[in-house]
Amino acid sequence: MSVVRLIAVRESELSVDEVRAAVADPAAGGIALFAGTVRDTDHDQGVTGLSSCPHRTEAFDACRDLIDILKASVPIWKHQRFDDGTAEWVGSP
Repeated sequence: MSVVRLIAVRESELSVDEVRAAVADPAAGGIALFAGTVRDTDHDQGVTGLSSCPHRTEAFDACRDLIDILKASVPIWKHQRFDDGTAEWVGSP
């Protein structure tokens, strides 16, 4: 069951480090963060704000695709050491 550790409506800017610390969990093997921004210009006009974000799904899909490409093309292995003194290599041939 997930626990919400950070929720607030506020005027101040949210720090990526603050979000990372809020979602960090020693049981998790990774953390995915999305940092949405407002473009300063679109269609040659200045942008001062927005009220919906249709590209969020595309951003998460791109992140997932990049991770899958990286894992498929680069040998990423983990050497896990356990409390009982044993160890194993994960992802090695």
